[in-house]
Amino acid sequence: MPEITFAEATLMSAVTARPHPTAVDVAADLQIDKSTASRQIAVLEQRGLIEREAAPGERRAQWLRLTPEGRHILQQSDTVRIEAIRDRVGDWTDAEVTQFAELLRRFNSRPS
Repeated sequence: MPEITFAEATLMSAVTARPHPTAVDVAADLQIDKSTASRQIAVLEQRGLIEREAAPGERRAQWLRLTPEGRHILQQSDTVRIEAIRDRVGDWTDAEVTQFAELLRRFNSRPS
């Protein structure tokens, strides 16, 4: 099992969702407080999974990106999570899986 929590994997995935995300972007995308995002990012940075880079032309902004180790661990986490989902729906029909996916898409597309 990868050495990250679901919350950490979610945050790391948010970092990969944009070309040059900042902590403000990640907080907005995850709908969490910027201070919460900053604390989680700092922990992942200390663990060598995320790194920061000064944003060109901006004094205070820092871009975030996963380190090679961070990308590796996130990939492992995604693989474990996908296998767990496959196990849970393994005895469902194709129609049930399709309906479930459509309902999840609908659920996730609604603003909170």
